Amino acid sequence: MPFEKGEIKGVGPPPCETCRPDDPYPENRQALEIFNLCGDEWIRAGMDGMIVALPSSSVESVMNILEITGKKRRMQIFNQVKMVSRAIVKEKAKERDQEKK
Repeated sequence: MPFEKGEIKGVGPPPCETCRPDDPYPENRQALEIFNLCGDEWIRAGMDGMIVALPSSSVESVMNILEITGKKRRMQIFNQVKMVSRAIVKEKAKERDQEKK
């Protein structure tokens, strides 16, 4: 999980397998909310439907719906959401590789 390596500031690893991670820092909450709203819109590839990316247009659409303004803030949130999606894609690829062994 991306939480285990401290890739997301303020989110620590969950204390057990069934627990949720600690609450994120306030500056990351909005990005994680947007990520969750976009979470079912993955771009998939290959015969197994492996996820490869979260569409940028989905992130932008959710920011528009939530009326997030300010170019600097929008860019910050966009980058945070894409960072989370890249971490998840990386972990899913590792899981897929381990299943093939």
